[in-house]
Amino acid sequence: MRRTASLLLFVSISIAAPAVAQDARVYGGAAWTGYSQSHAQDERLGGTKSSVSTLFGVWIAPRLAVEIEPDFGPTFSSDYSYNPGPSVQVHVVTSRRDTSVMFHARSRVWRLEPVFGIGVVHGRTARHATFINGSPYFDDESSDNTFALDAGLDAPVAVAPHVQIFPTFRLLAAPRATPADLILSQTATGAIVLRYGVGARVSF
Repeated sequence: MRRTASLLLFVSISIAAPAVAQDARVYGGAAWTGYSQSHAQDERLGGTKSSVSTLFGVWIAPRLAVEIEPDFGPTFSSDYSYNPGPSVQVHVVTSRRDTSVMFHARSRVWRLEPVFGIGVVHGRTARHATFINGSPYFDDESSDNTFALDAGLDAPVAVAPHVQIFPTFRLLAAPRATPADLILSQTATGAIVLRYGVGARVSF
C-alpha cells in the first residue's frame, strides 16, 4: 500500500513539475500602441499619437508573474507668439515627452492576463523661442518625475512555440503636482494616459 501511494505521489509530481516549469518562464516583448494623453482646455499639450513599449518578466507561479514595462511616449508640442517689447515679436514652441517605467504584477484569468502596477513617469520639457526673423531668443529645458499607477489587460494568442501576439490596453494615472516654474506650467498635461494597440511576446 505504501509503495503504491509513493508511486502515485512520484507520478503526480513528475507530471506536475513540467507544467509548473513551463509556466515559470522568462519572457520579453514589445508593443506598438496609440497613446492618448488627456489635457484640459488650459493645458496646451495633449492628444493622441503612437508610442512603443517593451516588456520583460518572469512567471513565478502558474497564475502570477512579475515584470517591468518601460514605455517611450511621443513628443507633444504647441506654439504661441507674444511681444516682449514694442515692435518685437517672439515665437515660442513648447514640448513635452514622458517616459514611464512601470513594475507590474500579471495574472491569468482564462485566456486573459490583467496587470496592475506602480512606477514613475519621467517628463522632459522644453521651450524654444525665436524672433520673427528666425534668430534665437531663448531655450529652456526642464524635467520632472511623477509617481504613477496603472492597470491593463492583455489577451495573448499563440502563433508559434514560445511566441504570442496580443491586443493590449493600459490606463495610467499620474497625478500632476502644481507646476513650480514657468516652463512646467506651459508644458502641463492631464493626469490620465490611455494606451491601446498590439504587441508580441517571446518566452524563454
